[in-house]
Amino acid sequence: MFDFVKEAVKESDSAYAKLMFETSELLTDKPDYSIAHDFLQTYNKAFYFSSFMEEATKVGLQYVVDAEITKMYIHNYSKIISEKLGDIEDVVRMEQYLDFITNRAFRQTILCHNHQLIHRKIPMDTLVDYYFKMNLVRSPEEEISKEELNQTVIFYLNNDPEDTVSTKNPMLKAIFEVFSENNGYLSFHNLISLSANRLSEINILELEAQAKVSLMDLFLKGKIDIRADFIPINSHEMDTPKVWEYVTAQAIYLKQKVVTNLYFESVQLSLFEYYLVRYLDGNNTKEVIISKMLDHFNNGDLISSYKGTKVTSEEKLREIISLAYLDALEKFRNQALLVC
Repeated sequence: MFDFVKEAVKESDSAYAKLMFETSELLTDKPDYSIAHDFLQTYNKAFYFSSFMEEATKVGLQYVVDAEITKMYIHNYSKIISEKLGDIEDVVRMEQYLDFITNRAFRQTILCHNHQLIHRKIPMDTLVDYYFKMNLVRSPEEEISKEELNQTVIFYLNNDPEDTVSTKNPMLKAIFEVFSENNGYLSFHNLISLSANRLSEINILELEAQAKVSLMDLFLKGKIDIRADFIPINSHEMDTPKVWEYVTAQAIYLKQKVVTNLYFESVQLSLFEYYLVRYLDGNNTKEVIISKMLDHFNNGDLISSYKGTKVTSEEKLREIISLAYLDALEKFRNQALLVC
């Protein structure tokens, strides 16, 4: 259907044709259940955000925030938008203008009772009570010299060369280095301690002040994850590894290759990992798991080839499975899929 729509309007230059083409492009890769939920529900009436809030106000509710707070931060938009809308104090009005400008069609609104007092300015000092995680990788093109303290350091965010953070500030360099070497969440005090260890001369109060400003900015730009609670993950070697039960359920019952980790983030599984997770139940040893995975190669669920030829030797397949198993466990540790 989407291919038909794109083909039907591709020669038209009208605004409607462009809208239909872009919408079809947007929806092509979405799963059926997502399209059914967003567009085909029995009760599916479109509202302007301001109209929705009028109805919510009538029943004693008020607007708190959008689940994607980055879309509320006015400085994430162009200069002209931030200048024109920055002085608007009515948050609902400002959000409605942003919807018009960005053609936003889907919201994730959080409401609360109208007797609750909402503080829309986040005090910097509250950051010391939170935990932080930032998936950074040092740009491979760079060789950092300790003598060149003022050179710019570039890090890839989520291993994406198109999404980077960079700095010349020695304190920020240390903070980014700490994040790049730690996959889990760090408390503010732990982050400061580890960063201070990388600096030869540092005033802790200056480091904390710099960290607060930078962490807040990164949070509002959507480049860092913040939690109020600490979720322990298993980062150690285990004889009988175990993934979170929810991951197993998603793979077996929902047949999903995109699963949810302990931080409620999405993790893409390879086909090998998709079959592997069902055997990581905390009871099976490596040898047992390899034997079970071998069955998937024998029945055709998985295939291994070498120079265009299918590998059928059991001995060779066990070697391949063993290596892939170790790589998968390393990924699961890093991606917070393993539990104690």
